[in-house]
Amino acid sequence: RLRAEHAHLAASPLLRSGLSRIYLDNTFCHPVFEHPPREEATRAAVRAATARWPSVIFVTAYKLGKEPLLLALAEALGTKVLVPPDRLASLKALGLPEAAFELEPCSPTLLPPQEWVRLSRRGCVWAVPRAKLRQAATRAEAQGATAHALDPTGWASLPRQLADSDVLAVPYSDHCSFLELVQFLCCLPLAPVTFLTPLSCPASGRYGFDGAEGLRALLEHTGVPSVTFSDAPPARRRRQAKLPGGSVSLVLRAS
Repeated sequence: RLRAEHAHLAASPLLRSGLSRIYLDNTFCHPVFEHPPREEATRAAVRAATARWPSVIFVTAYKLGKEPLLLALAEALGTKVLVPPDRLASLKALGLPEAAFELEPCSPTLLPPQEWVRLSRRGCVWAVPRAKLRQAATRAEAQGATAHALDPTGWASLPRQLADSDVLAVPYSDHCSFLELVQFLCCLPLAPVTFLTPLSCPASGRYGFDGAEGLRALLEHTGVPSVTFSDAPPARRRRQAKLPGGSVSLVLRAS
């Protein structure tokens, strides 16, 4: 995650001798992922939640990440965020305010019917994994509660994600946007780059995009000498993309 204070990286004494290789999180390596600043996305999420309050608001969250967003929701709505046991342990380890979080009474799919209406009337923010987001909101509404699903995710930049009317997607992610990837590489000495995840393709499913196009854009904007990457399964071949003379060539490598 790139911050303004990272602009000094290029002048760091540790980098004076250059770098042999840079390993890059390429989750959102495509210009389509033009995320707003996280502070702006957080304000948008808070506005959306406030407009629907009081109700049960399910928010996508994993074991780590999105802590500033969860804290902002708790503060703005005057409530605590319900979290699973493993997530609560992580938050305590990070030293975050315990007053903003509370252990969930059970999995949202197991909550007794009579509890849903009570939670809905007083207002409740509940952090759940993405796999349970829609299921939890559907179950709450089936029990008579007013419920909404909020998904702060970088994938909201994809048009098909915004078309999902049942879930409010906000373009918030702890992964770097495409612009942040470019800025990060421009702060470092030129060196070969290795992508950490396989190159995406439009046929990869709901979250697929043209990873080859994104790779070419990264080469064009940063001037890095090469990018080594893996194909998406099942191929898993190692390739190298280079930018000699302004053109892009792909060279197969042995696994």
